[in-house]
Amino acid sequence: MGVKKIRIFAWRLATNSLAVTDLLHQRIQKINPCCSVCGTENEDSHHAVIRCTIARALREGLRTVWSLPAESTFWSSGHDWFLQLLSSSSEDMRIKILFMFWRTWYHRNNIVHGDGKASLAASVPFLQNYVDTLRALPRISLDAKGKTPIVDLTPSPVLDDVLDSDWKPPNNGCAKINVDAGWDERTKVAGLGVVARDQAGVVLLSAWKHVSSCTSAEEAEILAMLEGLRLAALHIDKPTVFETDCARVAEVLGSHMEDRSANWCLYKEAHDRMIELPDSYINKVGRIGNKVAHELAQLGKRELSGVLLGYAPSCVSVLIERDCMNTII
Repeated sequence: MGVKKIRIFAWRLATNSLAVTDLLHQRIQKINPCCSVCGTENEDSHHAVIRCTIARALREGLRTVWSLPAESTFWSSGHDWFLQLLSSSSEDMRIKILFMFWRTWYHRNNIVHGDGKASLAASVPFLQNYVDTLRALPRISLDAKGKTPIVDLTPSPVLDDVLDSDWKPPNNGCAKINVDAGWDERTKVAGLGVVARDQAGVVLLSAWKHVSSCTSAEEAEILAMLEGLRLAALHIDKPTVFETDCARVAEVLGSHMEDRSANWCLYKEAHDRMIELPDSYINKVGRIGNKVAHELAQLGKRELSGVLLGYAPSCVSVLIERDCMNTII
């Protein structure tokens, strides 16, 4: 997901310029200022990200994985409540609070303007993973004037190196599906690879698919994700994390951002399929952690297609064993 979007959200929250109903009512009197989600009171920025029932539900879920300030800390209101909250928190806590508010606003908009099916439960591991990745990035230094952002969200070129680690198993009771694609620019042929495993590294399914005509590497990567989503809907009956080593696919699908590229139709289809899997989310993973899916994609490039339930082809058995051993070590 785009870090720039979180920066913009933070600025709007700090300047009281989020499109909440109370603010819209001040401009257009016929708009009802009451919160469209809970209906208990007028919706100002503080209500939207703190007092609303959906905000409290997400905060309660995040308390199971994060140490957050006491509830009384959040309920202090006032014109500069957001800046005061950040200034009284540690740098690590500021990041957690900012991401939590940003995700709360996403759920609010999904209810008010979308289909309302976005899963609060899935947002907990999603945010936990995102913040853990952010912590691993190098810190920026102060500029010549001694100024620095309240929260350091600067993208780093080493992000792929940080993420390029061994395959990590999902949480207990969850599944992880890795997808990858191989594309030949000369022949326009692509291969798709999908592998699903549980917390013990046991293969739930594996698949490889040949695509005879594909216009770009990005299109191939989206098709691989679509294949993973399709197979998950058919065969996986537990919360699922999807991993891809394509940063563009992870950004668009992970943030539900609107895409206007030539692949918009494929992205829309992927968004729609994700709605059918409410307890799922998407991670960006490095190539090392995606080796099994990569080899299956190469198999698909060789004009082969197949799906195996409960095991994988022998050509990737060594890689799967290594992944399992790495999780133990």
